[in-house]
Amino acid sequence: MEQEFELRRKSDGLIYRFARDRVGVWRRSDRPELTIQWDPRFGWAAFDPDTVELAGLAWGVPAAEQGSGPPAGTWVSFKGAKSYAYDLVYLRGEA
Repeated sequence: MEQEFELRRKSDGLIYRFARDRVGVWRRSDRPELTIQWDPRFGWAAFDPDTVELAGLAWGVPAAEQGSGPPAGTWVSFKGAKSYAYDLVYLRGEA
């Protein structure tokens, strides 16, 4: 399994990089308090670290169809009145 991925924002190309922290948790490199983790209700998802509210998830991939890591493809995030679409792209690591 790949060890890193990027969330690439579609509107302006901003990139956030995540690395596997432990089973069920991926941590953002520039802000380690921000994670994508497994949740039985939503599958792989991001939660606001202050409010614990849902803040992002894979678009159109039900939890039952997700594998052992966050699914590649379109993701959406939302907080308050802002929302963004991203492409989740796994990075090839050295073996």
